[in-house]
Amino acid sequence: MSMTRLTSLAFGLSLFLVACAQRSKGPPSIIGVSPEHELTEEAKVSPPPPATDPEVVHKAAREFTGYRAADDRSFARESFLTHLAAADAVCIGERHDAPLDHFAELSLIEALAERRAMRGFQLAVGFEMVRKKYQAALNAFGQGVLSVDQFRTASAWDKEWGFPLEYYAPSIEAARAAQAASLAFGVDRELTAAVAQSGLDALPAKLSRDLPDLDLDNAEHRKLFDGMMAGHPAGNPEFYYEAQVIWDESMADQSFAFLRAHAPSRKLIVLAGVAHCHRLAIPSRIERRGSFQVVSVLPVEAQPVKPKSTGEASLDERLAAGYDYQLVFSAP
Repeated sequence: MSMTRLTSLAFGLSLFLVACAQRSKGPPSIIGVSPEHELTEEAKVSPPPPATDPEVVHKAAREFTGYRAADDRSFARESFLTHLAAADAVCIGERHDAPLDHFAELSLIEALAERRAMRGFQLAVGFEMVRKKYQAALNAFGQGVLSVDQFRTASAWDKEWGFPLEYYAPSIEAARAAQAASLAFGVDRELTAAVAQSGLDALPAKLSRDLPDLDLDNAEHRKLFDGMMAGHPAGNPEFYYEAQVIWDESMADQSFAFLRAHAPSRKLIVLAGVAHCHRLAIPSRIERRGSFQVVSVLPVEAQPVKPKSTGEASLDERLAAGYDYQLVFSAP
């Protein structure tokens, strides 16, 4: 996809963030917590998003190829998908409001489902958009107990995530059709809100016991985060960074748990925001936990984003450089 809006939606957004940004006409917060709503004891209930065409993702369909920046190599579609299927886990970064990115996710789920039928591995899809406490709703949908509309209610989708469910329903349905495990990777709001407001050191014991192992000392990742924070609402950058790392580490921890539990015959697809699937975020944090191969995939449009030297690269280009592969859609 075009890179012009990657950084504005790079980190996990909720409905509260979008509503806040639209009202203020300023840039959205980028870490999945809202200084106006989620950083209070009682978050206000926002109205549901406007109705969206249920076919919006399928209508966005286009042909695509693959690109690997490490050796400046392009791949035909099937060759590209075969390379991805060789990994233990694939983290595909999305712009939450881009139907074409959601078509990329759907295509990847369907491609690995086809290969699963031939190779017999256990397949799972992890969803950043569904908070962990709603795992039962994902299970019920996967078992055919809930319809899409019933899942919307059971997962409190419009309140908890806010981007239209129609963007995600095709992927959730594809996971069910493939009999893949659907995993709720979203972090509880109470935890991230408390950290973003007061920091890890002030975290109550009842919340700190839910923390995964955290690496807060990656200077390159922090530099990328600080670049994305430029121009965003005031707040304590240390606390915001801690909250962001909690998102990354929590999703990495759950990914590792699945891979370890189902070794050696397993594949995991992680659907998350573009900054979460940057190699320094979820992928490297999974690999820190165990000997698994994790690749990251960034949907782009018309042509790949070629790497540049650090001094010449824009923030969007630096973000793209943190991906192993790019899924390159044909021009419209």
